[in-house]
Amino acid sequence: MKHWLVRWTSVAMFGVAAACASTQQAEPSTADADAAAGKLPVTRPKQQPFPVIIGGAPVRIDGDLSDWPAVPVGRVAKADGTHACNFRVFVDATRLYAAFEVTDVTPVVNTAGPGRNWQGDAVELFVGTHPERRDELKEGDVQLVISYNPQAPLVWNYFSHKPMPGAAVVVKDAPGGWRVEASFALAELGLEPPAPGAPVWIDFALDNADTIGRASQHPWHGNPDLYKTPKLWKRSSFAPQP
Repeated sequence: MKHWLVRWTSVAMFGVAAACASTQQAEPSTADADAAAGKLPVTRPKQQPFPVIIGGAPVRIDGDLSDWPAVPVGRVAKADGTHACNFRVFVDATRLYAAFEVTDVTPVVNTAGPGRNWQGDAVELFVGTHPERRDELKEGDVQLVISYNPQAPLVWNYFSHKPMPGAAVVVKDAPGGWRVEASFALAELGLEPPAPGAPVWIDFALDNADTIGRASQHPWHGNPDLYKTPKLWKRSSFAPQP
């Protein structure tokens, strides 16, 4: 069997460029490593449905998100505004597409190697589709980490412990931060083409390093244990494009 995952702070808006601040009242996170360390907390607006859209014309993976279809936008942000990330995903019959727009006033090129690229500036994407008990990782769960390294971005699959040679990934510097656009073959992820209405669990996290090594992690829906406990991911469903 093959399957899926991902998480959120949502700007829960449908559109390609709905990024910045939410007008909803934010609620402080109690499940964030920063809060546990006594640092500035991450704030998250009240969560709303986050369907994973099926369809849309294939986008060109070039770091320009203007050709993206209308899909929900999730957001996680640090209270002081120094670090934030808007993310979006969609799927078609053969690939999973993901985009991340990162605010980071102190980006540090991540040169960590395979199996270690969470130890630096990076984004993490979680997708799961198996409907069995969600308290442990199984076939159909995927964790991908993409390094901030515009010249040589590394994508590592932490479920299979393998690189992703079939991935198309672009990492670009952007005003005030950086941007990631990527697509992955469903077959390489071990996922089958999605069916409308089928369940999917999703989450994401922003990894921040102000120097060498990760200084903090900012999950969207789960907490720092989301890498080993997929029940922390947000349950959603696949939906046809509006």
